Amino acid sequence: AGAPQHNMVRKMQQREIINGRYAMIAILFYVIQEATFHQPLIHILYNQPLFTPAFELPAVQHWLDDQFAPHFTPTTDLQSIEYLQQIDQQIQQIDQQILSNTLTSE
Repeated sequence: AGAPQHNMVRKMQQREIINGRYAMIAILFYVIQEATFHQPLIHILYNQPLFTPAFELPAVQHWLDDQFAPHFTPTTDLQSIEYLQQIDQQIQQIDQQILSNTLTSE
């Protein structure tokens, strides 16, 4: 019963060692890039996507908009504008009534 668990632990340790080596290689390449271009890593042009939050990338923004933004048709937009204009007219009428009532009461 102890052998399979020991093998799992050994495999996990090997994976951790390999991941650590990959990380060390990545850091080495960071140092090489900064030494080659004489710029901080985040200022090198082709590294920008690596240091930009995913939701700020245009492709991701487009996908998020397609998934979660409400879809408006031009008629819906026009209907919304017309509705807002009607509300604005009603507010203006109420303002005029209040103003005329105020003037007549004085």
